[in-house]
Order: sequence, then structure tokens, then C-alpha cells
Amino acid sequence: MTCTILARERTREAATESSRVPIVTSADVLPPSEDRDHWTLEVVVEAAAVPATVLDALATAELSVRDISPQGEARIVEAVA
Repeated sequence: MTCTILARERTREAATESSRVPIVTSADVLPPSEDRDHWTLEVVVEAAAVPATVLDALATAELSVRDISPQGEARIVEAVA
């Protein structure tokens, strides 16, 4: 397998694990594009803080958190493989 395939699989695994957390409203996997050079996971959490279970899923999948941004009552976590 190539690095790209492994990165995609790790990102998808983290999305699956993150989406199991009740306060996660979405976990979207975005492929590399002209704007992004990595497989990217965007997780929307309906809370004031990102729960440890989501961060643990990202760490287990060896993803790097690039940004955690407030979006009204929610937080958007962007992680890359």
C-alpha cells in the first residue's frame, strides 16, 4: 500500500470513531485537492470543548490537529494524515 492509501484509511478510521461520540454532529473525510495537500478530517462537535474521546481517536489514527475553531455553539476540528 502507498502512503496515500494508508493516510486515507487512517483518516476514515478516525472519522468512524469520532462519529460514535454523541455530541459529534459530523465527521467528514476530505481528499487531497488543489487547496489541501493531505487527507483531511473535519469533525463538528456540538460543545464548548472538544472531548478527549475525539482527540484520542485522532491520536490513535496518527492524525495531526491543524485547527480547532469555534463556530457558534460548536467547535470544528481539522486534522490531517
